[in-house]
Amino acid sequence: MQTGYFKQSWHAMTSEKGWGKQVLLLALVQFIPIFGQIVLYGYFYNWAKDAAWGVESSFPKRKLFSEKNLLIGLYAWAIVFIWTFVFAFASQIVSMLSVAVENIPLLGYLVFAILQIAIIVIAIIWGMMAQVAAMRATIYNSFSPCVQIKPVWVMFKKDWKGQLKIFGISLLILIPTIILCLLFCGIVIALAGSTIVGLATAAASGTGSTDTISRLATSLLSAIPVLLLVGLVFTYIFLVLEVFVTGLVVRSIGIWCSHFDVPHWKGQNDPLPFETAGPDAAAAVVYPVAPDETPAQDTPDSPSAVSPEASAENSSADETTSSDATKNDGD
Repeated sequence: MQTGYFKQSWHAMTSEKGWGKQVLLLALVQFIPIFGQIVLYGYFYNWAKDAAWGVESSFPKRKLFSEKNLLIGLYAWAIVFIWTFVFAFASQIVSMLSVAVENIPLLGYLVFAILQIAIIVIAIIWGMMAQVAAMRATIYNSFSPCVQIKPVWVMFKKDWKGQLKIFGISLLILIPTIILCLLFCGIVIALAGSTIVGLATAAASGTGSTDTISRLATSLLSAIPVLLLVGLVFTYIFLVLEVFVTGLVVRSIGIWCSHFDVPHWKGQNDPLPFETAGPDAAAAVVYPVAPDETPAQDTPDSPSAVSPEASAENSSADETTSSDATKNDGD
């Protein structure tokens, strides 16, 4: 068993020089609604595909707006959005029913509480499955996995404990978020707290003179530009942390998928290798195309990186072939 998801993903992200610059750039792009998320997903899911294939690759330095990044990012973003929308719609219906159940004597509140807890639990599971569906879309370079719930559920059911570990990594963003919120509230109180309290007191009691209220309002307005600037800085810091945690999570999903023997996957609707494992399983394997060939329809797309081990083996094989050819020509 390899080391934990967090340790592997952390090492992959921080082992190469220049990773911080890429994170800062990705965070800056997040200020563009929707497009920023598409770029982020495309960048990280393409990188995570290497891990899914079992290829060790450091944090990429590829172009953020390449066609491949944007296409995969659009797939991943659309899948997460659609899955989220479907769950939100379904949970809204269940919530309406739970409110009606609440009026039942005695058991009403208990049933209501159980339904609310169930919605939260299902939301977490559904969110994790949505990310797996996005990873499958990246592996197959296709949008079709958006509607293929069964294979996603089979994978999740097989290793739900691994998904819980990855979910734990995603919760890391809560710690800096709470700290940033507390710091921002402290700055707001320091800059404009007394003014806001003075205005509220004067308005509530009706005892404040027009001049007093005017001075307090002017003081509050003068603090707004500073507060906006501070808010912008804090937002960017949060986006940097969010990008970093997203990278850890998506890379971990790729590592998680590698446990399902991605190089031996066949069609999108075909059983996974562990489902058909047996004495004759090896003969039934359909290997995916090589990295420099066009992928066949309905087969996994090859990783964007090539492992050093594979490169060394290929190089050695080429040298042996060349040597044999020279010897034959000499004969």
